[in-house]
Order: sequence, then C-alpha cells, then structure tokens
Amino acid sequence: MMRNALLIVIAILLAAPVLFAEDGAKGADQDDEIKITSTPHSEWTEGVEYFQKQTAETAAKRLRWSISVGALPPGLELSEEGELAGTPTQAGNFDFTLKVTSEFDTSGTKECSIEINEAVAMPIQDLMRWTEDSNFSHTFQASGGTGTLTYGLSGGELPEGLSLDEEGLLSGQPMAAGLFRFTVSAQDSLGSVGIAEIELEINDVPTLTDLGLDSWTMNREFATDIGVQGGTAP
Repeated sequence: MMRNALLIVIAILLAAPVLFAEDGAKGADQDDEIKITSTPHSEWTEGVEYFQKQTAETAAKRLRWSISVGALPPGLELSEEGELAGTPTQAGNFDFTLKVTSEFDTSGTKECSIEINEAVAMPIQDLMRWTEDSNFSHTFQASGGTGTLTYGLSGGELPEGLSLDEEGLLSGQPMAAGLFRFTVSAQDSLGSVGIAEIELEINDVPTLTDLGLDSWTMNREFATDIGVQGGTAP
C-alpha cells in the first residue's frame, strides 16, 4: 500500500513541471498583445479582382478576423480566416478598422483606408482628318485607373508613317491617303483597360486643278476660279 502511494506521489511530482509549463504557455498567449502586420492596398481600381491575406504577430494559434468600424468597398469581403477578396464595384474612399481576435479573446485592431479609383476609360473620339506627307501629332488621354497608364495599339493598323508610343502620343508623317480604322487601349498598373475605336482619314496632298487657259491679253481684266483637289479643310 505504501509503495503504491509513493509511486502516485512521484508521478504527480514528475508531471507538475509539464502542467505548470502548459499553464504558463497559455498565460503567455492570453497576455500577448496582437499586432496586425498586414496593410490593405491603399489604392485599387474598380472592376479589378482583389485578394490579400491578412497577417498578425501573436503566439495564439487560432485567429478570427472582422471589421469592427466602418465598411469595406462594395464588392469586397473579409473572411474570418483573414482573406480580403472580391471585385470592387464602386469608386470612392473607404475607411474601416480591421479587428483580429484570438481563441483567448485577446484582440488587436488597425485603422485602414482604401481608395477605389474609377475603371480606365477612353473618351469617344470624333473622326480625325489629316493630309498626306504632313506632320501629325495627337495625344490620347484616358481617365481613371491606378498608377501610370500605358497606351498601345490593340486592333487594326496605323497609317504608314505614324506610330503610337506608351504615353499615348500618335505622331509621324502619313505616307498614303485613305480611311484607317484602329483601336487604341490604355491600361493601368493593375490591369484595368479602356479602349477607343479610332477613324483617321488621310487626304491626298492638295493640288491645283487645270485652269484651262493657255494665254491672256495684256491690260485686260482677268478673273477665274482656282480649283484645289485634296488637302484637309481647316
């Protein structure tokens, strides 16, 4: 009997450090201040898919995420696992507070702001007219988007002699007359794209028509209409 009691006492003494260590670890987790280490993107573009996993600095193992103040941009949602995802459907500035809570009911918060910019849009462009062999220059200007806009040719062909750079400048000296149809696109840093269908009419170099006169009499009043073919009206 004494031997069994002694064995029980020894077992309790051996287990005590482990129990105290577990209690200490739990206490440390409970006392930890949770620090949110991730920050949502400060700018984004309407209509572009968004995804970001939120992170926090803590010894806790199970975290639950939520929005405690304010609201996310329409189209975005925050899961309890911390995944902020969706496609924003409305432009504007949105302020909100991230909150994370551990299994020990300790928590941390972080104030955040996301500016949702309008989707990239190219203005409607009227028919442009120009003259063959004349220096041409036109800059396309899109609106909306996030970051720098990059322009490019996304359909059709430019008149020979013209080129379009990434800043949206269409320039050069057209070498042939005709009606040219092409598509210009503008893309922001997140992939939002706006397009414009362009029509550019290149006219022939202006020439004088034949007056039909070989000679005239000196000292007599002269009048005739001078005809011009080709060229582009001012």
